Amino acid sequence: MNHSTLTTFNSRIVAVNPLAGNLVELLLERPNHFKWQAGDYLWLGLDENQLKPFSIANLSDEQSGHIQCDIAVTEALAEWWKNLTQATSCLIKGPVNQYHWPEGDAPVYLLAGGTGITPLLALLKAHEAELNDRVVTLYWGVRRPEYLFAHELLDHLTKTYAKFHWQAIISDEHEDWTGAKGNLPDVVMQSINDVKNGQWLICGPWPMVQLLKNWLIDQGVTPQQIQ
Repeated sequence: MNHSTLTTFNSRIVAVNPLAGNLVELLLERPNHFKWQAGDYLWLGLDENQLKPFSIANLSDEQSGHIQCDIAVTEALAEWWKNLTQATSCLIKGPVNQYHWPEGDAPVYLLAGGTGITPLLALLKAHEAELNDRVVTLYWGVRRPEYLFAHELLDHLTKTYAKFHWQAIISDEHEDWTGAKGNLPDVVMQSINDVKNGQWLICGPWPMVQLLKNWLIDQGVTPQQIQ
């Protein structure tokens, strides 16, 4: 998306908290009048030419003074990240809506790769009450078990709501891991038989997202059922 027409806000980094490996929780000062909905993302950087998109992890509570983004600081982001964290201020543009909670009562499937879990977690928090009456299934693929930084919340939802289920998928070899292994698309394709009646939200690396979307459409799922 072209961010040139979005509103620009000044902000600063409040804190950087480690999550696991190269994953960090970034807390930004919330500018006045910056409001968002669960599933939104923002553009972040030091100037207009180096803005990068990140999903917003926390809910838009009027009492909250910060914006949270969960970021994987990859090698490609290293220089950008170093400059950002050394600066005294930064720019935010947005928010931009990307995902919304599907209407109706059809089963909801959430497919997340890595930090792609971020907007889906926000949606689960915002619509937790609906988990009483609606079947919701989350598949979350990461490289190693320690990258499942939200497992306590997801386990809590599983214990609280009988219709909510989640499954972790680990792609790297790990001797202590007894759960699902492999790539998320392979596990999903082998695990779910009736895909046509579901509502699908997919977030993660673009090749993964595109592969899953193409597979769903080949199975007869309409584009309107996929986010």
